[in-house]
Amino acid sequence: MCGFHGVFYNSNDVVYENNEFSSLYHRGPDDFQRKKINRLSLNFFRLKILGGDFGSQPMTSKSDIWSIAFNGEIYNYKELAREMGQDNLIDKGDTKVLIEYIDKYGLDNIHKINGMFAIALYNHITEKLYLIRDRFGIKPLYYQFKDGNLIFASEIKSLIEKKISKKEIDNYIKSGKYPSNTSTFYKDIFEIRPGTICEIDGENINERIYYSLGNIIKNSEETSDLDYYEKLLERAIEIRLRSDVPISLHFSGGVDSTALLIKVKEVAGWDYPIGIFNLKYKGFEQLDNEFAKQICDRLKLELNEVELDPYEVPELAMELQYFQDEPYGGIPSISMYKLNKIERDLGYVVTLEGQGGDEVFGGYLSHIYLAIKDMQDTKDENTKTINNLLKLINKTNQEVIDIADRFIESGFSAHTDLTNQRNINNKKIKKNNSWLQTVQLHDIINNKIPRTMRFHDRISAACSRELRFPLLDFNVIEYSLKLSNELKMKDGIPKYPLKNIINKHLPNHLFNKKKRADSSPQTFWLQNHLRDWSHSNLNQLKQKNIIPYNYIDDAIRDLDDKKLSNSFHIWQLINVNLMYLS
Repeated sequence: MCGFHGVFYNSNDVVYENNEFSSLYHRGPDDFQRKKINRLSLNFFRLKILGGDFGSQPMTSKSDIWSIAFNGEIYNYKELAREMGQDNLIDKGDTKVLIEYIDKYGLDNIHKINGMFAIALYNHITEKLYLIRDRFGIKPLYYQFKDGNLIFASEIKSLIEKKISKKEIDNYIKSGKYPSNTSTFYKDIFEIRPGTICEIDGENINERIYYSLGNIIKNSEETSDLDYYEKLLERAIEIRLRSDVPISLHFSGGVDSTALLIKVKEVAGWDYPIGIFNLKYKGFEQLDNEFAKQICDRLKLELNEVELDPYEVPELAMELQYFQDEPYGGIPSISMYKLNKIERDLGYVVTLEGQGGDEVFGGYLSHIYLAIKDMQDTKDENTKTINNLLKLINKTNQEVIDIADRFIESGFSAHTDLTNQRNINNKKIKKNNSWLQTVQLHDIINNKIPRTMRFHDRISAACSRELRFPLLDFNVIEYSLKLSNELKMKDGIPKYPLKNIINKHLPNHLFNKKKRADSSPQTFWLQNHLRDWSHSNLNQLKQKNIIPYNYIDDAIRDLDDKKLSNSFHIWQLINVNLMYLS
């Protein structure tokens, strides 16, 4: 985790300077360097994780042809160094390997890089600037033009003229959707799209897509080799354990994090020193917390519990809004922020996270509904699987088909638990190989993963930390999506491939639990402990006269509705108010 800020001038005469880049200090408090190269000015804040003193940036290649500012990690840097025949670079860290790899092979081999990254790359000979982002947008990169100069940075706050886009706010309130493509919640501030290389020529940005998950998966053949899947996951974990600083693991007691914990121990050894951290909500009992304790007791592992008190939320919410810049994910994000703060205080700089299992293996109710629809449409012999899934979600077959059809017609405009489904006219969704695979690609490319990665990046960066996601390794993702629906939910067990890993070490009964619609206390807290705070934010927002009153009035009314099952629309409005206050 690092942060950089740069200005690419439209001439060699410096016409613009600012000190906004200092707002990136939290991303890299271990070192700060500035460099001016022809028309390019670079400012870099470093968080030391690999390479020691050799990793200082901006860095120039040995040939003096390329200079780089790079945020993230290249996990397979050792293998890239060996491919070049330069094993001597390994001890100098991933940035040194990356710049020399680009110097030798150019940008045509960027697809061989396995990592999370946002890169600013400058060619001294051609005087061209390239902005590059990783496949799934795990690391951020934003830009804007000012007087013909390109300003780019790891976070929006270090850019200038940050005017909130009322158009994007309106769309967010009405549809629940975040800005798409390159847009952000701010006027004339854009983000580099995941999986792209952007060549900068004056005020023109020439974009080249180097990775498209949709194209890779399109018309791909199904597979069913779970042993091979586990080998890919083990490899993803192995390269993400490369670090010169202590590593922890976020362990909820759920399926994804339990499978990840077990695989980490299988790969690194059961005595591998990794801190295990679990989140709790004060006064809110969760089965996962009990499972986490039981699992750690059974595996003889120490569990560190961090508890969030509802009365901490107002202060932490405002702090986090400063770091997020844009709307974020409510109470769960706030609890993650507190967890990261505690981990950093205890000396853990890097953490492994289990994000990705729900998206690829049918962990959301919407996925289960569409999987049942697929099985019905294809008329496969899946009677046992279908019946068990219907029992799991307590719905009849016809109820599932009706809800699935409405979900598709709405353009997937609903929460993944299918509550608060919105009647928005959307561009018709085109079916991929199956409806399940279609919604999975949507969640990975357009919905859940981009949004969650932004939340996680800002949360960890705020605490000068780094999160790594083995389940989002592109090799793992690609193979996961090729597994058949029947295998992902074998015998009516969602996320079967991950549960298969778990069952080798733990008894089955720990994970034969019903899917819950909401695993955080957000709705209850907003209606009770945080009721006054909620009303205050909603009334402040109403006075600003920027949101139609009916949305705010509905939210105020719903604060009294004890049958309310999802409070996302209430949090949206509170969050928008915090955004205007920050």
